[in-house]
Amino acid sequence: PFSGAIAQGRTTARVAIATVSDSIDERDGFVRLRLFPGAGYTVAGFPGNRARVNVTNLPTFAMTETLSIATAQTSVAEGTMLLFTVASTMAAPAGGIAFAGLVSQTGEFTAAGVGRRFSGRIAAGATSATVAINTDNDGTDEDDGSVTLTLAPGPAYRVSAAMGAATVAVTDNDADLPRIRVDAIAAVTEGTAVQFRIVNLGADAGSGLAGSGCTAAAAPNDSAG
Repeated sequence: PFSGAIAQGRTTARVAIATVSDSIDERDGFVRLRLFPGAGYTVAGFPGNRARVNVTNLPTFAMTETLSIATAQTSVAEGTMLLFTVASTMAAPAGGIAFAGLVSQTGEFTAAGVGRRFSGRIAAGATSATVAINTDNDGTDEDDGSVTLTLAPGPAYRVSAAMGAATVAVTDNDADLPRIRVDAIAAVTEGTAVQFRIVNLGADAGSGLAGSGCTAAAAPNDSAG
């Protein structure tokens, strides 16, 4: 609602409605005022009982801004904090630039609490912000992998076509476990002990290995004891 008064001796009064200059790319719009009857006056019929002023969006920042993501780290050991830089092509406006994106990985290296999404904000007047992703220094021997951050488009920016994602290789720092294989030695007749050879595929036998497995017999002779 709005209100006002026409001063004595005057025939008009001005009503001012403020609009907001934001950093959001949006459609053009309008502001409309409509008069309602009141004590001491009547209101003209349509269209004299309402008026509209068109408001044009000013894309001074919104969809002209482009964000990119990069990292100076190429390969790190598990347990290292990953640091990514989200940069804009011009200084962020008042309120900053809120951004978000996706976290993906090969292997299982991100620490507990790191979800599938990340978010952050470039502060007003700044041109970049840092995103930190923790990796887990576990005790599990596993294949090396990687962690990738991909920016998602937002209402106040575009994503760089060439630098919309950044990847850091993550290497496992746990000692490789010996790999073993089982070989059959020779066929036998029933009643004779069946022998197998367990082979350590590693070059160094070290202090030896202790392991376990299972036996199985195939039809028609249920011969394994």
